Amino acid sequence: CKSTQKQQQQQQLNLFDPVLNSDIYVGQISENDNVVTLKPKLLAKDSDRRNSMNSQICGYELSTHNHNDSDIDQTNIPFQIELIKPSGEGYITLKNLFKIDCEIKQQYKLFVRAYDCGVQLRRYSKR
Repeated sequence: CKSTQKQQQQQQLNLFDPVLNSDIYVGQISENDNVVTLKPKLLAKDSDRRNSMNSQICGYELSTHNHNDSDIDQTNIPFQIELIKPSGEGYITLKNLFKIDCEIKQQYKLFVRAYDCGVQLRRYSKR
């Protein structure tokens, strides 16, 4: 009985952070469009036990910096990341209330990180 409990606990452990498939993504969007074309495609993988919640990618976050998790303010970022399940692929879209004006701002530098579906402990990729 004890060995069964120990095996279940090990299977439930969230040991690995998600890993993004690239360090740099380059995106393009037309002024009247709402989907960003990314190269390469945004994808994250997690090495926890296959088919467990801990190995599934639950989402992505965008930020304007790559540190200080307590200071994530996404209200001024005009983009959001939609998740395609079960592949874990993400695609960036323009938020509903925002319009892109390329004459005012031509470039955005954003940081992305993935997070898994860990039940007891959610883990994040590096940005």
